Amino acid sequence: MPGVNAFQRVPYRWRYAIVVALPLTVSVLTYVVVAEWTVWVGVAIAIVGVLLVAQSHGRWLRSVTESTLDVRGVDSGRRVGVHLASEEARLANAINRLAEAAIAALELESANRRYHETILDTIDDGILVVDGAGGLVYCNSVAQTMFGFSSSTDDGDQPQPLTSKVNVIEVSDAASECVRDGSTVRSECTLYNPTRHLDVLAAPVDGDDNSGRRALLVVRDTTAERRLSVSLNEFIANASHELRTPITVMLSTVDALRVGGKLSDVEDEFLGRMQASGKKMGALVDELLDLTMFDTGQMAMHLVPTDVAAVVAATCEELRPVAEKRGIELSINALCSGLIVNADVDKLRRMLANLLTNAIKFSATGSVVEIGCEPRGATVAIWVKDEGRGIDAEHLPHVFDRFFRTQPDADDEPGFGLGLAIVKNLAELLGGTIGVESTLGVGSTFTITLPALRSDSA
Repeated sequence: MPGVNAFQRVPYRWRYAIVVALPLTVSVLTYVVVAEWTVWVGVAIAIVGVLLVAQSHGRWLRSVTESTLDVRGVDSGRRVGVHLASEEARLANAINRLAEAAIAALELESANRRYHETILDTIDDGILVVDGAGGLVYCNSVAQTMFGFSSSTDDGDQPQPLTSKVNVIEVSDAASECVRDGSTVRSECTLYNPTRHLDVLAAPVDGDDNSGRRALLVVRDTTAERRLSVSLNEFIANASHELRTPITVMLSTVDALRVGGKLSDVEDEFLGRMQASGKKMGALVDELLDLTMFDTGQMAMHLVPTDVAAVVAATCEELRPVAEKRGIELSINALCSGLIVNADVDKLRRMLANLLTNAIKFSATGSVVEIGCEPRGATVAIWVKDEGRGIDAEHLPHVFDRFFRTQPDADDEPGFGLGLAIVKNLAELLGGTIGVESTLGVGSTFTITLPALRSDSA
């Protein structure tokens, strides 16, 4: 009705004044003409009017309160009624603008969430978020498939314990350690039926709304890679074994021809080339077999207390003719007696021979190659130093990688880039390490460090 609508547009302070003043004024004016009871009627009408206005005011305040407190629950079609032109009207307009801004923010948040979830779902790795109590907060579709989750719990439900959904102790332990210590944790685990190998990386992240630290887990399925690695190792092992027999036959035949008959210089030269190529192929086969045994854990080690100085001296004397042939002085420096390590003598000699051979190969005529050993705390250091071309700083982190070669070998002694990788593997099997320091144009120093059993040097 027009009158009611007009009254609703009046500010509440004037409504109270109207419903009080109007009945009392009328009752006072009619008091003399009618009777005194009209005053009491006016008072009653004023009280009822105040109550009705207060009730209307209360409903309006409740709508404002509900719209303000539950911002996330704001309905896109729900707004506070604006029938005023004063402070209440400005407040109602402000609440409505707040609601519209909240709805826009929620829509943007929802769009961003869908965008991020789409990205996470397209990643090939499983992504999980675990809280401090071990509850699963979020997982992408890959993780759901990987661990058999029905859905992500990031929907307002209480997080469920990780171990209640998947019995993978390594994953749960990695998440717990990450949350507890605030450190990045790496681990491996295996799932069965079917068999799957997983690499787990857990990194600490801060939770929302003061929920405490959480763990972000990236789980990568490495089953295919491991199967490929196993197949490759098996192929290399089988191929190497199969190649050994024809190589041995070829070398034996060449030896028989060179020893048993009269050969021209050309024939002898050709047979010599065949023999060198056969030995090179045999060395490659042996190195590939060694690497396969390293990868499969089948490298046999016969560990005995070993005098390092004796092995160093013996290896140096073995390679001294090679150094003299190239015009290089082979020197033993800082050789201490009584340095004992637990090692396989043959493997230790092979490591030193490899380092010495490389030093001689890459040193210029007239230079010096030094080898020595000395105690360093609870370890024994064996070092080989040359005055060769040196290694560029960008190549140093990769010199022990398989098939990595920093520079061309001498024409008469080409290599395969496997020697230093084998030395590194052998050093690690003996519980030690190997390092290198090098400067271009100055030379290189390779150092093997092994745990010492005792040191009796003076």
